[in-house]
Parts: sequence; structure tokens; C-alpha cells
Amino acid sequence: MAKRKKSVRTPVKRHSASKPRKRTADVDLKKDNARLKRELKQAREARFREAQQSVDYQTATADVLSVISRSTRDVQPVFDAIARSAARLFAPCEATLTMLHNGQLQWNATASLGRPVEAIERTRSIYPIPFDTERSPSARAIHERRIIEIADARAPGTPENTRRAQSAGEFRAITFVPMLRDDVGIGTIILTHPKAGFKLS
Repeated sequence: MAKRKKSVRTPVKRHSASKPRKRTADVDLKKDNARLKRELKQAREARFREAQQSVDYQTATADVLSVISRSTRDVQPVFDAIARSAARLFAPCEATLTMLHNGQLQWNATASLGRPVEAIERTRSIYPIPFDTERSPSARAIHERRIIEIADARAPGTPENTRRAQSAGEFRAITFVPMLRDDVGIGTIILTHPKAGFKLS
């Protein structure tokens, strides 16, 4: 009898389904790690900015209080210190301080980091301004006791006084911050920015 030949079977390699899943899990893990690192970095940067801002505010307040303590009779150094502090806190803004007196907004101080004296004098030249809430956003900020912002002083509809100030000061955005005493408006801190779109918030 002829002997039967044994059939030789070639082993079939079976690919484990777990390997693609493992690779996918590894990719997802790397993405999660990268995302967590970004979020951690952003959180650290945000805390640093907040801490730096707090230090800046405290320094500015200390400077103003120091000037007040030394200026028992002459208030002009106090006005100058407030304007300098505002300009430093919101650089590259220029800061102008006005006070309401006898129905007019009087110029009291202007401070800027780097602007020439001639430019500051041009800003000063437009004062005094009548206290007119229809024509002056500064007057309206005092009357309504709220911040008023104009993103672009060259835009149509900008009040006349603001257009005059823009022409003199060569800024684009302007913010009016009322100063209050016993909840009554007494003046404004005006921040002007060289670029349109700036907002204090």
C-alpha cells in the first residue's frame, strides 16, 4: 500500500487587534499630555500677569499716596502723579487728567511714555472745554458716572470735542474714566491710544 503523504500546513500569522488599539491609545495619550502642558503654561502665564498687574497697581497707588502726603498745599504734584501712574499702567496710552470747575473741564495734567512735549502742549491747548454732555464724552462720563470708550476717534459720529482732541493729540482710540468724590463726578482720567480698537476692559 502506498503511504499517504502528510499534508504540511503553513501556519497563518494572526495579527493581534490589540496593537492598532494600543497605537491609537498612545497617540491619544501624547495629545492629552501636549494639551495639558499648554494649559499649564497658559495658567502660569496668566497668574504671572495677574501678579505683575497687582504689583503695578500697588506701586502706582503707593506713588500717588506718597505725593499726596508731601503735597499738603499744592495739588498739582498730585495731578501729575495720577497722570504718570495711569500712563505707566496702561502704556502705550497717554493719560490726561481733567477737573470740573465753574462749568468747564479744565486741563490739569498729561503724561505719556515717550511723546514729545510739543504733542502734550497741543493736547493742552484745546482746554478748557464746556461741560456739555451732548458734545463732550468726558462730561457725559462724569454726569453718568461710568466709563465711556470710543474705539476710533476718526469714525463718523464722533463728538466735536473728541475730533478736536484727536487732531491735536494724534491718537485713535480714547477712553474716559470718571473720577468720583462722595459718589459725585469731579473730573476724568482720559486714556488715548495710538491704535484704533483699544478698550480699557
